[in-house]
Amino acid sequence: MRSFWSLIIACALFYFAAAAPLSAQTRIMPLGDSITQGGQTYASYRYELWFMLEQAGYVVDFVGQQNQLNGNSTPDAAAYPNYFTTFDRDHEGYWGWRTDEILTIIDTAAAQGLPDIVLIHLGTNDIGQLGATGVTNADANLRTIIDRVRLVNANAVFLLAQVIPIGMGTTYFNNADQVDSLNAVVDSVAAAMTTGPSPVVVVDQNAGFDVNTMMQGDGLHPNFLGEAQMASVWLSELANYLTGGNPPPQISITAPANGASFVSPADISATADATDANGSVSEVRFFVDGILAATDTLSPYEYDWLGVTAGNYTLTAEAEDDEGAIAPANPVSVTVLPPGSGIPVTVSNHSFEEPILGDSLLASGPGLVGGWNFSGTASTFTGIFNPPAESYPTAGGSNPPTGAHGANVAFLFNNGGPADSVSAEQVLSDSLLADMEYTLTVAIGQFLPNQPYAFSTYAGYRVELLAGGTVIGFDEDSFTPPVGAFQDAFFTVRSDSLNPSLIGEPLRIRLDIAATDAQRSSHFDNVRLTRSAINTTGIPDQKPLPLLLHAYPNPFSHRLVVEPAQEAAGVVRIFDNQGRLVQSSPPIRSGARFVWDGTDEGGRAVASGVYFVRLENGTRGATQRVVRLP
Repeated sequence: MRSFWSLIIACALFYFAAAAPLSAQTRIMPLGDSITQGGQTYASYRYELWFMLEQAGYVVDFVGQQNQLNGNSTPDAAAYPNYFTTFDRDHEGYWGWRTDEILTIIDTAAAQGLPDIVLIHLGTNDIGQLGATGVTNADANLRTIIDRVRLVNANAVFLLAQVIPIGMGTTYFNNADQVDSLNAVVDSVAAAMTTGPSPVVVVDQNAGFDVNTMMQGDGLHPNFLGEAQMASVWLSELANYLTGGNPPPQISITAPANGASFVSPADISATADATDANGSVSEVRFFVDGILAATDTLSPYEYDWLGVTAGNYTLTAEAEDDEGAIAPANPVSVTVLPPGSGIPVTVSNHSFEEPILGDSLLASGPGLVGGWNFSGTASTFTGIFNPPAESYPTAGGSNPPTGAHGANVAFLFNNGGPADSVSAEQVLSDSLLADMEYTLTVAIGQFLPNQPYAFSTYAGYRVELLAGGTVIGFDEDSFTPPVGAFQDAFFTVRSDSLNPSLIGEPLRIRLDIAATDAQRSSHFDNVRLTRSAINTTGIPDQKPLPLLLHAYPNPFSHRLVVEPAQEAAGVVRIFDNQGRLVQSSPPIRSGARFVWDGTDEGGRAVASGVYFVRLENGTRGATQRVVRLP
């Protein structure tokens, strides 16, 4: 028989448990498959989301029977420094599981976790393993999962995700076209299952997820950028159901457009919209290549970016509210081209409009096609291609479907084999002249994924100018063009800095792709080459030329080589994506190089992610965006 005092204590505990407000600590259950669990040194979106919630001031508890990654693997320590300390690792994520397998554990998970909110990202394995049948199975099973949780908490809130895309690199890609059908089922499940006390809310994790920049190489699991993207989307919806915190502000860059091009010296007006749902925006900060450029405290938030020299730039912004919460805007890529005063050098079929092709047709190489010599091995595809309109909805060509200039593009596809190689090349009628400055500009296209003929992922680019058989200048992956659009790549080379024996050699242009690790392709268009005489009077130019910088390989894992492409000496400084100085070099002599081993000035390995390499020499400078892999 229970004692009198034990009954009193039990009643008291029941009273206080029942009386405790929900806002004291909200129990959140991350429920899903490997995208929720994490593995392969990645901790999943849960890590980013936990610290976003913490920064916003919410008091939450992640609940679940699991507290490890797949196979008890250990995440990258540099990328997830607080994984074993202040991060709440509890979850219900199961590698490779379908919705029917989740049903086998949901009763126990709900009874032990007692979730107030359930984050559900499920169905990828259903369609990956079962195709269209998986869509039907997910429809029924998601409804049952929700019903089972409600047996424990009739007031539970369900945030039901439209799943992220499926990319190349996985056998699931054969069923990638079922993602849209699955996400339509998510809509119908939410509409049918939602109730007043227990809403089922659709969370669109699909629309803003870029498979080319946010996905690991396996085509299934988010990388660091993808994890942050997913966490941000979850947070935006969670803020509607959490109390006691400070939701971060919302911000977006409204001008310039992503991928916009200007001519140097450019005056660029940057503007941003920022709002705060529960307070006010105290200031908006603009960054150029990760370096703070301007701060504005009044709406409309603006930055006059004046006298911008030629180069490729990344413009970002962040908003801070009156309680100190900070939110970043999506970055914008900007190209500033050299002044257009040079004399055009003839490039035959410069926009690949010959031959005339119908929609989605390819005039294939290898061999001579439209005045360009396409090379490739047996398992690759090359040639001149008329992409379908779905690939480039915003391209500025003459008639749909469009390239950057006209209807056609140069198409290079690498199948990912160790011996595969592809390129397009043209020998020009002009030869290299003395005391000239040459500028090569090429539009680089990144087609929309999951569209007709988008059967691979973006491959990056490399464009070269040669004299005879010698490469005299190149640009490789200085930026990633916006998805579904083109952006200009360019570089400048001075003939007076070259070996004199090259003068008189025929000029050649070569187009190539940078990534060859999987099935990847890129599109090229509107190839332009100009030349202008170099000032040889001894009077300095009023506007010094920008330094040309090459940092490779990009992306890199353990070793990045940084070298000026021309005669310039200088100092290399490396910044993270928050504008903080990470590493700097001693002065580099002309023709020398700096090798960065991925450590900061204290000798500590830096996290994987985006960095900006800056070469500085007096008033001149050049910046290149690089990505460090795990």
